[in-house]
Amino acid sequence: MVTRVLLAAVFGVAATASLALPVQWTVEDGGNGHWYEYILDWNASWYDAAEDAAARSYMGAAGDLVTITSAEENAFVRQIADAQYPWGGSTNIHIGLRDTAEFGQQGTWEWAVGPEAGDSQDGGYTNWTNGQAPGIWGGDYAMMNTSGTWFDTYFDEATGGYRAPYVVEYSVAPSEDLSPAIPLPASLPLLAAALAGVTVARRRRR
Repeated sequence: MVTRVLLAAVFGVAATASLALPVQWTVEDGGNGHWYEYILDWNASWYDAAEDAAARSYMGAAGDLVTITSAEENAFVRQIADAQYPWGGSTNIHIGLRDTAEFGQQGTWEWAVGPEAGDSQDGGYTNWTNGQAPGIWGGDYAMMNTSGTWFDTYFDEATGGYRAPYVVEYSVAPSEDLSPAIPLPASLPLLAAALAGVTVARRRRR
């Protein structure tokens, strides 16, 4: 941890930082049109990550801790996290999947946030490490490791549990166009007014 803090000081990277603009997984590339942003915060518990993600927005789209529903999306999220990590290599990241049972017990794993909130993992896409059954270690929530597979880990009331960076997903409804508006040049309204004046003057001369 000390090494990471020193690196942050040297390179000017804050302890909690968005290091690049969100990246869109475009429909043209087979994606869902959503935007993804890697947040470098070594102090974030799963709950910290979920709370911070929900407070974010991008171009009018609400943020949530990332949810993953396909192998292609899983690979894209891992790629974003790796590409935006400033010192090369990879980091484990929080994802929006948790166990609905009381802490330390096993229940139903479901997406806790985003458009898929409440969706059970039963029959859905999963990528557990070595094909392990979810919660085999008695964990409370899921993370993605550096290879892109998932593992479960514990919540600890004293420490908050495993702390790591995370990815925020900004969901965009298919009917919405969140492209940034292009402002008109300041001189354009004046030009239009001038042309209108010329037209009026010509009509009066006739």
